[in-house]
Amino acid sequence: MRSADGLHAIPDEQGRYALLEGERYLLKTAAPRKVLLGPMWVAYDPLQQGHELPIPRFQSGQLPLYVDGHQVPLVVLPHADKADPASWARMLGELEQAMPGGSLGHGGLGQGDVQTQGVAAPFLIEALVPLIPELLRVFVQLCERLRTQDRDSEHGRRLVEIRRPESAHIRALSRNPTAASWVLPDRQSLGPMPVLPVVLSRERLDHPANRAVVWMILRIASRLQAAGMRLRGSGDSEPSPWRSALAESLLVGGQQLKRTLRRSALGSVQPAPPSPAAMLVLGDDPWYARVNVLARRFLSPAFDRSVDAGLAPQRPTYDLYEHWCFVELLAGLKGLPHARKVESWGLDAVHIEHKGRSPGANVSLPGGRLELRFNLSFAGYLERGDSEHFSISHRRRPDFVLRWKPLAGVAKWLALDAKYRVHPETVADSFDSVHRYAHGLRADLGDGALPPEGVLLLTPRQHPDCGPWYQQAYFQAHRCGALALAPGQGRDQVMNWILGTLNIPEHP
Repeated sequence: MRSADGLHAIPDEQGRYALLEGERYLLKTAAPRKVLLGPMWVAYDPLQQGHELPIPRFQSGQLPLYVDGHQVPLVVLPHADKADPASWARMLGELEQAMPGGSLGHGGLGQGDVQTQGVAAPFLIEALVPLIPELLRVFVQLCERLRTQDRDSEHGRRLVEIRRPESAHIRALSRNPTAASWVLPDRQSLGPMPVLPVVLSRERLDHPANRAVVWMILRIASRLQAAGMRLRGSGDSEPSPWRSALAESLLVGGQQLKRTLRRSALGSVQPAPPSPAAMLVLGDDPWYARVNVLARRFLSPAFDRSVDAGLAPQRPTYDLYEHWCFVELLAGLKGLPHARKVESWGLDAVHIEHKGRSPGANVSLPGGRLELRFNLSFAGYLERGDSEHFSISHRRRPDFVLRWKPLAGVAKWLALDAKYRVHPETVADSFDSVHRYAHGLRADLGDGALPPEGVLLLTPRQHPDCGPWYQQAYFQAHRCGALALAPGQGRDQVMNWILGTLNIPEHP
């Protein structure tokens, strides 16, 4: 396996091939093979004598590769001018803790890729596509061990057909002398042979647990197919082969579930939501529990929201750093020693207005209130109207805005911008937006339209050649600069810069 520029991918000590995001690799094979990269089948190129593997951009994590059914372990690494892989993995883990599902995507990897805007929450279910075969397997195993429910029904049987007399038969004969004559030795049989009641028990699959399993399978299949249809028709910027392959995986998965159910012993069982009796079986019986545990992942309320109910905070890798910085700043605010009350909102809808306001938090301090806003919109100058946040040119949307409203004195504010690349050229480019924010944004917090007290650029680490931008002297001279913020480092320095720039007293 080699990249387009001829570099060979060498497996590590665990047998995994480390590939770079956004690159194209050639899997050399002497003849065409069945190659599946994530959900996408990769065709054989006779000119190159191999299968070309397009690694999705803006992603990092594990990517499944199957060659003739055998898995080849791959791990996709971010480019060197970003955070290192260890920090990136930690960021993803902390994001999942703060916002479960926030890093899921539909670009081939299990995390870290989507579009720059949120997508409908049902798209999150695509992350469970690899679990569909397992769900099918445990469902088939369950069908061999189904619980039944006995149903008693009363039938009439002629006396000679009864092999085991019961007390009910004796009572029926004692009430009818004519019928009793057929069993008394000293009496002549009178009338026709009596017909006695017989209770028969039959095992039926119409058990509450079985009805619940059918209900879950049908709902999962419907959700998969609905998500597949919407993904097939979405207009995002992802490469069409990935989107088409994932949509096909969702649609085929839903069809397989329905077909397997229809051909199983439960095909004629009517579905019903889980009842208390069904939940006892789903929790206690190991075979039913296996199906229930997998089904609950697909049936989570997070996957049961309509298009208008909200959007999911899915991100490409460059937005994931921005998203993680929001969570880290929020943690820094909550960790202030004199914070009295912290109110946060919008963690399930980052980048989207939440109930009319951008996601953020309010922190009550002894001297006033500190507010954090994520992607707060500053209206363009010509359409600003009476907006308290506006730009002297075009509409702007800085990543973070912090506003300090003291109990006494003038309110102040500042802006922060998060950029995940640390190469000198990319940091220099990032300062373009810093300058625009520092000189072109205005906020009227009650004392007139004022520019920010400062603008800070956040990067996952400091490149050795970018030292001057990270110095205090640069801040003092230009009211802007950069600081490194990564998992486990930089939070205190950033919070100290915020408190000092806004002149927030450290003690009450």
